[in-house]
Amino acid sequence: ETENQTKTMQQRAEMILTKTKNRSVELRTSLHSIMSNWETLDLEAMKHVQNVGVTQSSSLGKTTALFESEMQRHTIVNEELSSQSVFLKEKRQSQSRFIEKQSQMLSEQD
Repeated sequence: ETENQTKTMQQRAEMILTKTKNRSVELRTSLHSIMSNWETLDLEAMKHVQNVGVTQSSSLGKTTALFESEMQRHTIVNEELSSQSVFLKEKRQSQSRFIEKQSQMLSEQD
């Protein structure tokens, strides 16, 4: 009878060992699945961050280009205004000299 009890205990131990091994395999498979899902989520998050970065970088590039274009336009306008200012100053001086000559001629006629 002790032999039967020993066999029964041995069978129970083997059954528990088999169940433990099966559970261990299930847990390992589940862990691999979870890790795989995390890797997928990490990749998706990184792609999203990269896409947002590229979009913002592109937007910044466009804004910078617009700003530079505006600065060039302002530079051109300032140059035109400066050149017009010089032209008007010269024209005013010319008119002043003309008026002085006219004035002298009139005074000489008197």
